[in-house]
Amino acid sequence: MINDLKSILLKSSEEVDVFIKIFEGWRKKLPAISGPVNLFIPTRFKDKYLEVESYFVDKSIWNVHITFHDDKRFVFFTDQFIAEFSPQEFVDNCEQYLINNHCFSPDKVNEICEQARHYLVEKMFETHSLDMNNSVLASPEDL
Repeated sequence: MINDLKSILLKSSEEVDVFIKIFEGWRKKLPAISGPVNLFIPTRFKDKYLEVESYFVDKSIWNVHITFHDDKRFVFFTDQFIAEFSPQEFVDNCEQYLINNHCFSPDKVNEICEQARHYLVEKMFETHSLDMNNSVLASPEDL
C-alpha cells in the first residue's frame, strides 16, 4: 500500500499543473524583485515545453528563463532568492510521516477498508433503489 501511494505521489509530480502550483506558491512569498526568474526544470518536462512556456509568458510579470536539466529537482532562483523542490524527497517525507503516525497499521487499514465498504454499499443501494421498483432490498448492515 505504501509503495502504491508513493507511486501515485511521484506520478502526480510529473503533471505540469503541479509544477505550476509549486512555482506560484514560491512566487507569492517573494517580495517585489527586479531581474529575471530562472527555472531549472527536469528534462521529463521537455515534451511539455510549450505548455510550460506559455503559462509563464501569459501569467508572469517577470522575465522567465527556462532551462531543462537531467536532475529530478525543480530549481527556481533570482539574483536574490533560490528555492528547490524535490518530488522524491517530498514523497519520502510523506512516507515517513505516515509510518510514524501509524497510518498503515493493520488496525488503521482495516478501519479505512470498513469505512470504504460501508460507503460503497450505501452508494450501491442508492443507485439500485432508483432502478428497482417494489423490490425488497437487504440493509447495508446485512452485507
